[in-house]
Amino acid sequence: MTIKDLAKLTNTSPATVSLALNGKAGVSGTTRERIIKAAEENGYILPKRTAALPSSIIRLVAVSKPNTSGIHNFRTTFFAEIINYIQTRCSELNYSMIYSMVPHSDFLQSILNLETIQPSCGIIVLGTYLESSEVPLLQQLPVPFVLLDRNCTIHNLNSVSINNFSGAYLAVEKLISCGHTRIGYISSSPNVYNLEERRSGFLSALRTHDLSLAPQDIIPTNSYSSDGVQRLKAALSDRSDIPTAFFCENDYTALSLVSALIQLGYSVPGDVSVIGFDDVPECSLTTPPLSTVHVDRQALATAAVDRLHLLMTSPNITSQSILVNVSIRMRASVAE
Repeated sequence: MTIKDLAKLTNTSPATVSLALNGKAGVSGTTRERIIKAAEENGYILPKRTAALPSSIIRLVAVSKPNTSGIHNFRTTFFAEIINYIQTRCSELNYSMIYSMVPHSDFLQSILNLETIQPSCGIIVLGTYLESSEVPLLQQLPVPFVLLDRNCTIHNLNSVSINNFSGAYLAVEKLISCGHTRIGYISSSPNVYNLEERRSGFLSALRTHDLSLAPQDIIPTNSYSSDGVQRLKAALSDRSDIPTAFFCENDYTALSLVSALIQLGYSVPGDVSVIGFDDVPECSLTTPPLSTVHVDRQALATAAVDRLHLLMTSPNITSQSILVNVSIRMRASVAE
């Protein structure tokens, strides 16, 4: 049994088989497990893993969105930058990073299987799409771990997340300071904790200024859908009047909204102001450039690695939920 035989047997490439057998990054958790299982069942002698000892490996695991492969969710520039910054910080602390994506449906068992194949000294779980009932399951992990991009204060776990509430609050405050009193809300993915926090911050800011959100000014869409612009055009095309400003749950939704408004004949920001959230690189490349809530991806990634390093070197420390502060990045999509 050779690597080429295994590749043919598992319908993968020899390069993929080599990565999987040697515990290298670049292979999904499901594919790695399938290749390892096929190798064991067919008498292939697994290589000794001498490249990195368990004591020097940090595993980064992204849990996919429910009912999807998750690939489109974590291949945005936002997450790509976070992953790169995590790898950089790991290298600075003399760790090797292994990155895997696991299916939401059996994320815990998938992580445990990965640990069986290649043990690590600590795990960063990119848990953006984990629900509150699923978070406690992480306590079954065999090594120290940090939950990233998912705030958690009720389960006595270590987490690092964006201050989503504050970001949305600041965005609304900025729009109000620019004279807007009717501010619409563009929602994207439902049942995502970070976005629920943003909505809470948005509504809290409105209440502070004795403003309200009319039901017709809440427009749902899908930030990762290829027809996002068309959906927004359809939602706005038959409206006789619309808010003078919109807050969008993320930048990709905001960019779709700007395109939809312009195609419908509105001027941005002359008729309608738009502000997003995340400050992805595309924000400064559009016309007009997008105002947004800036998220420091490097600070987010560094805080996660540093917290995990502290947990591994000082295991008796008290758990902590770290919130990374955000700021407003004003560009031309909001009239000041």
